[in-house]
Amino acid sequence: MLLSVPEADRSGFLFNPKPYRILKGRKRATDDNAGRVLAKIGKAASVVVDKKEDKTTYASAHDLRSSFGFRWSRRVMPPVLQELMRHESIQTTLKYYVGQDAQATAAELLKAVEQGLKNADSGNYSGNPATK
Repeated sequence: MLLSVPEADRSGFLFNPKPYRILKGRKRATDDNAGRVLAKIGKAASVVVDKKEDKTTYASAHDLRSSFGFRWSRRVMPPVLQELMRHESIQTTLKYYVGQDAQATAAELLKAVEQGLKNADSGNYSGNPATK
């Protein structure tokens, strides 16, 4: 669908939803307005992200953003993730998204070791993928 748009016309917003309510004559939903709508959707869908004795917190735009950052942190280098997340400082990216999941890191290491063992049959003992 996106590729059907002529390259010369590929500018502006990808989606341009109307405001949930008319907000002071605005023609476009604001970030704040979209966040409130997403929070209502999270609550209506009963997507619980935190539960304490006196309070239940439901999924919000922040949770969607965090899960996006976490998933991409396993696929791209930190400077790319910093740009995707629009962090001003690489320190923010590193603090919240890099090296935060020991189980996933262990699984990646195990996969690398297994690949190295497979490559050992080809005479490549360095743990690097065998070249063909």
